[in-house]
Amino acid sequence: MNQQPIERGLQELAELAGPHQIQLNEVTRRIRRRHRARLAAGSATAVALVTACGLLLPNLAAGNSAATPATPAGPDGSKAEVVYPTPTPGKLSPEAQKVADLFKRVLPPGKVIVYGGRGLHDKGLPSPLGNGLFEPSASVQYDDGHGQAMVSVDLTRWNGPDKTKSPFTCTVGQGEPKPDHCQTEQLPGGGVFNLSELDASKGLWNAEWTATYAAPDGTRVVIQEDNAPSGKGTAATRDEPPFDAAQLKQMVTSPLWHAQLAAIPATGSQSKDTNTPFGPDGIGAIFYRLIPAGFTRSGFAGADTPVLGNTMVLADSHGKGSVYNGEDARGTSDPGATTQFRKDYPHAVKLPNGDWLGTKKVAGKGGKGTEQNWAEVLHRHGRVTVVALNSVGENGPRTRPTPVLTIAQLTAIAESATWVNL
Repeated sequence: MNQQPIERGLQELAELAGPHQIQLNEVTRRIRRRHRARLAAGSATAVALVTACGLLLPNLAAGNSAATPATPAGPDGSKAEVVYPTPTPGKLSPEAQKVADLFKRVLPPGKVIVYGGRGLHDKGLPSPLGNGLFEPSASVQYDDGHGQAMVSVDLTRWNGPDKTKSPFTCTVGQGEPKPDHCQTEQLPGGGVFNLSELDASKGLWNAEWTATYAAPDGTRVVIQEDNAPSGKGTAATRDEPPFDAAQLKQMVTSPLWHAQLAAIPATGSQSKDTNTPFGPDGIGAIFYRLIPAGFTRSGFAGADTPVLGNTMVLADSHGKGSVYNGEDARGTSDPGATTQFRKDYPHAVKLPNGDWLGTKKVAGKGGKGTEQNWAEVLHRHGRVTVVALNSVGENGPRTRPTPVLTIAQLTAIAESATWVNL
């Protein structure tokens, strides 16, 4: 059974929150979207995610952004579909360019514009499915004459993956979106091909098909395609993504990938350790492990938004409260990120190691007595956000006297070297 349309739409709305920009770290994040647990948001929470957090879908790396255009009214007063601007291609590292060049050779004939990518040694953004290291990837706009489409590829090596779930079967984990169509095929030699399709829903999201080849040695190739030129947030240009199952299988199993896959060291394998509700090594798993002792934990959910992306409910003798955490891949190495951070936190403190710390206490959104504690640290390679409430959910009523984690506790989480060492 598929998710209810309104729930699934709100989940995607929380992710969208503006023009979808394709940048270096965005490549892998988009490919993983199908696998990652989504935030089970109600309408008010979805709106709050969009309006309250200026870092939703930020400019993570290369590429120019544009302001979200206002939705024009149609002749009958209804709102017409918004067409978002196409992002500008970003500059790639030499290793990333090699991956992009390979991808162009693997793709069927057509016009190809490379928008982003990452080489073997380029640092990426961690997620519940990996630590963002040793993960070559590329993202392109492809046009075969029947409409432009965004197509991305991601290469990884896995250590002891769970073969009871995707891509080895069509079973998805708790809280993960269920595809509208799915097929799994055992290939000669022990490999597995999986194709998972999310159908388009007009005004909410575009069609998104994800093909995965999992080889017996743990290496994996994932190709994701949309029926729009820049993924979610741009108008569809064709009824379906450009490639069918046979073409996708040929592309993900192409021998052209062998050299890149072989170069991923065994020590760079994605972990088989799944001892947190958020998965092995990603943002949510780190967040889970950094929570102070003394709380019971429940209500685990995740989303693809950099801010307020992962959440859980903590409880102690004083009551329950939600906590949220996310990471933006732009850090102090990006001058624009530092400027934005100082604007968000005029009284931010520069730490001895060069990081910036910002904290604040603000009123909650759940009515009288609700509060929010925020701590954010701008590291060299990313911005870590941690938020604690004295309510369950952003819009829930007060469930304890003060937010469930103090500013000091949130700061300790955000300052942890674990984020920097990913």
